Amino acid sequence: MKFKIPINTMPKNIEIEVSNIPAVPIDSGISSNKEINNMIPAEKPIPIAIPFTLFFKKIASITPINVVRTERKDNKITAVYSIGIITNYKFPMFNKLSYMDKVKIILNYIEKKYGKYIDTSPMKNQEIFELLIETVLSQRTRDENSEKAADQLFAVAKTPKQILKLQIRKLQSLIRISGPYRQKAKRIKQISRTILKKYKGKVPHNREELMKLPGIGYKTADIVLMYGFGIPRIAVDTHCNRVPKRIGLVNKKANVEEVREKLESLFPKNKWYLINLGFVSFGKEICKPVNPLCIKDSKKCLFSKFCKAYKTKNFKV
Repeated sequence: MKFKIPINTMPKNIEIEVSNIPAVPIDSGISSNKEINNMIPAEKPIPIAIPFTLFFKKIASITPINVVRTERKDNKITAVYSIGIITNYKFPMFNKLSYMDKVKIILNYIEKKYGKYIDTSPMKNQEIFELLIETVLSQRTRDENSEKAADQLFAVAKTPKQILKLQIRKLQSLIRISGPYRQKAKRIKQISRTILKKYKGKVPHNREELMKLPGIGYKTADIVLMYGFGIPRIAVDTHCNRVPKRIGLVNKKANVEEVREKLESLFPKNKWYLINLGFVSFGKEICKPVNPLCIKDSKKCLFSKFCKAYKTKNFKV
């Protein structure tokens, strides 16, 4: 038996496709719905899965009770649609979902909403260096400012050699919009010099070596590894730290390394590339640092049904 049930269906009669009867020739004399009805074997109520948002639970039973229409092809009845009745209905309560059920809902949501926008194709060494410098520029500033600073810098210099040739004041003027530009200019010079001398112009591809570079911490190293080299890591920035803590996936007192370790233990390794950029996008659009959308309308956030912060109305992290 095949069936489709709309999201949030409450107990009522629904239309289903009955597929457990043979194709019936039209010229057999069986033409009315009433006659077809008699051909449908008596069925016991069977468990069904009702798609509730992005998660599936066996929470009801259904029985076909009356034919309403048929489909025909090549003089044969190929499909019979019957009215079925839902019994033993239990509406899924989010507070009864297990911890891992919630993880699955979150992963499915992030993958569906943001997955197609995340580029996982391997980068060339030059692109990895630009990613590294861009991540340095993004520290303590807004995305639009760091992006503009990166564009201005890379239009003039985009390799370690070219950056080292720039006068410090010129470099500062190019990245001024990115915030603490004097400190960032100094770091970018130091990083370029180290990569050129110690690593022969290539960005190191392990966490320990990356974190030896001036101004490179956990987040920047993990971003370069994941999105530069394609090495699975979950980078934890302000959004990736805030959102899981609000939802209740991670203890509010956890530090960024503990958050990363917890998230990496929860989500499949082949999906880690989704987590940082997924939570970043979700944190900017919906679970905002100030005034998350659920405060005015809980329907704006799928996770509000089981979100710890929404339940307690305590959004501080």
